[in-house]
Amino acid sequence: MKDNSGTSGIDLLGEEEADFVRTIADGIEHHPKTRLRPCLKELKAHGGCQGAVKRINQSQCYSFDEEVSVRSSGRIAAILETLARALEEVGGALENARTVKLFGETVHLAIYEKTKKEPHSITPEEKREQQKYEHYGWGKPNIRTWDYRFDGLLKIKVASEGSFNSRSHFAQSERTTYTEKQDSRLEEMIPDIFLAICDVCARKRAERLEMVERVSQHEEAVRYMQAEIDRFNLEVKKLERAIEEARRFESANLLRRYANAIAEEDSSEAAEYAEWLGKKADWFDPAISVEDPIFGLLSDTGIPQCKPNCSTSLPYELEWFFKRRGSSPNSTWEAFLSILNKA
Repeated sequence: MKDNSGTSGIDLLGEEEADFVRTIADGIEHHPKTRLRPCLKELKAHGGCQGAVKRINQSQCYSFDEEVSVRSSGRIAAILETLARALEEVGGALENARTVKLFGETVHLAIYEKTKKEPHSITPEEKREQQKYEHYGWGKPNIRTWDYRFDGLLKIKVASEGSFNSRSHFAQSERTTYTEKQDSRLEEMIPDIFLAICDVCARKRAERLEMVERVSQHEEAVRYMQAEIDRFNLEVKKLERAIEEARRFESANLLRRYANAIAEEDSSEAAEYAEWLGKKADWFDPAISVEDPIFGLLSDTGIPQCKPNCSTSLPYELEWFFKRRGSSPNSTWEAFLSILNKA
């Protein structure tokens, strides 16, 4: 697969489409008090950590939960609304606060608020639990050592999940993470975040189209190879059939010579046998292929084989009939008929 890690994914869209995407990015204007769509309005109202301290240090799921404070959830919702409107202009959509659909591909947004690690300040409830433990000697409370206090600085990462080219994916990791500082706010990075989303989706689409093309080429190569194999096998079968027919032709001529030798004997048995040999030779000769009254037409299986004798065992229902009567018939139809007559 081609390594496009050093190439802008937007350039893979084509010159006209790439220029249109960059024009949209240059025209993005952010309004902190913009009207939010329902999913972001709900997020602003109920998303985020309710306290100033992060309760657990783990990754977010499908809402901000422990990764963004309530104080910052409004800012994030406004930023996402601006991104959503820009994405809609290029045919994309913000499916939820963390998922973007663009160019037929899906990327995810990981949103965090930076925290400061500081010694834990024990709460009144924890103090009461500690006093109970010291008094009774059981039920030791689980009091953490550190607090992770939100500091208001946000970070957005465009996560390219499901990329075929893992090397390209990791090469983009730093370029698709946007962290604000005291002198650079995330709102100022919205055009760059928008371009990063377009870049990742364009790369994923190019990779997918390349994989589809490679699958198509593989299937075409397999079809060509199978056609060659079928043609080869057909020639092999034709040659095998020709060799078998040549052997039958020789055998048929050998039978005719043998019949002629037998016919020289001056007897009716010899004449009858010679006639039989001639008919079998005509039946066995692939150039004539006369139908035999017993064997029928000559098949590709060669000389007919003797059939096994017919089984004389009684069917299960008849065996059960005699066992119920307390008798054991012989395995011959004559014995069977004689017992039936007695019954």
